[in-house]
Amino acid sequence: MNKIAIIGAGPAGIIAAVTLSKLNYQVWLFEKEAFTNINLRNKMFLFPDFSEAKNLIEKLDEELKLSFVKLMPEKEIVHIEQQGKKWKLFDQNKQEYEADAVLLTTGYEVFDAKRKEELGYGIYKGVITSMDLEQMFKDGKIVNSIGETPKKIVFLQCVGSRDEKSGNNYCSKICCITAVKQAIEIRKFLPETEVNIFYMDLRMWGQSYEELYREAQEKYNI
Repeated sequence: MNKIAIIGAGPAGIIAAVTLSKLNYQVWLFEKEAFTNINLRNKMFLFPDFSEAKNLIEKLDEELKLSFVKLMPEKEIVHIEQQGKKWKLFDQNKQEYEADAVLLTTGYEVFDAKRKEELGYGIYKGVITSMDLEQMFKDGKIVNSIGETPKKIVFLQCVGSRDEKSGNNYCSKICCITAVKQAIEIRKFLPETEVNIFYMDLRMWGQSYEELYREAQEKYNI
């Protein structure tokens, strides 16, 4: 039986692990954190159907539990090397693992908005990130810097995108649809609040992206 090592226990890693396990592969699923779906746990609603993130987390964790996948929490793989037809993996404690194949599903890291200090994140209380906004959704309360319901909310897009000063020479692709999704959520939560999105360019590159973009303008007046 071939051994497959998957690094990253988010949605992609879990689905791949469960699917490969059903095909009779021996699968190790490595996760550097203590829990699965770390990035997903920071979300309230998901694109494109606005379903609750917690429901997907429960479903994925249940599928993983019922599978023969060996979950390895708090195991950060820090080095990988190929030796012949095998792959050697080493974790933070220098423990060694051997696999026939390796799949990387390591997810993403959130950009530190404080690196764009001219925009005031960490300086002015009224400037927040999309992740801060997600937490407000989870708390069920959207307020401004003085604790009042905001009358206007502005999204600033492309922060740190294709920016040599910030060390990012690329576009993440997910910020555009995240802003559109969150703008709609705000309008649902606060129908009287005006929402505007400022951007360099909007890249609606995936299935249902363009439709939600149009719906945001035509139905929610964003």
